[in-house]
Amino acid sequence: MRDLHEIREGETMAKGSITGGTVKRFIVRGNNVFYPWQMIENKARGGCPMCAPWFDASPRGTRKHGFLRDLKASRFDVRGNVVTFTFRQPENKGYPWSMGYYTVASVRKGELKMSLTIESLDGRAPVLPGFHPYFACHDASKVEVVAGEKFQGFSSESKMIPLASREIGIHIPGRRDITMELGGDFFDHGIPQMVFWSDAPEKFFCVEPILQDEKLFDTPDGCFLEKGQKLFIEMSINVL
Repeated sequence: MRDLHEIREGETMAKGSITGGTVKRFIVRGNNVFYPWQMIENKARGGCPMCAPWFDASPRGTRKHGFLRDLKASRFDVRGNVVTFTFRQPENKGYPWSMGYYTVASVRKGELKMSLTIESLDGRAPVLPGFHPYFACHDASKVEVVAGEKFQGFSSESKMIPLASREIGIHIPGRRDITMELGGDFFDHGIPQMVFWSDAPEKFFCVEPILQDEKLFDTPDGCFLEKGQKLFIEMSINVL
């Protein structure tokens, strides 16, 4: 089975992977919007992975950013400019709930839209999903992000701020500006946060929307899904 499935509309192209539904390439008018996915010193970098059932580290497993990004799709469908993947995560000792994941990526002129639906298949499961886009750049110190407040500065020590708006502006000197818009349950089932990070600021920077403060995962104040309940998050990236 092929790993990558290309979707295209005019000069806008993306490649989605059966592994985790990761969008490994996003190109507009011949320019890489995302830093292309690759392995660097045994670490996966680039593209836009989807993080579930949790973001970052968790006491419920040693795998950072959860299980989804390593799962192989049980089903996929490509129709024109849309690709969909279906995943099943079995329960395990650390996370004793089986989960269903459904991802969609679509493109149109200058835009990529990604969505993730999470379903608990057999119990009250803690969740903290998010998106992890790696934006290509030459100098992240000059990048400006407006997400309710203005932010500059990316390093391997991640920073997190609460989001007050569904729309985030990203200015990369020497490139076209980008807008990111969030939808779905980001503002209905959580208090969304934006994480800023890069361990190679001369190559990429990450602006990562997540459902809530990661310290709330698997706490009474965090988000849980009952059996059969679903959570839907969506992110659109538009190159202006």
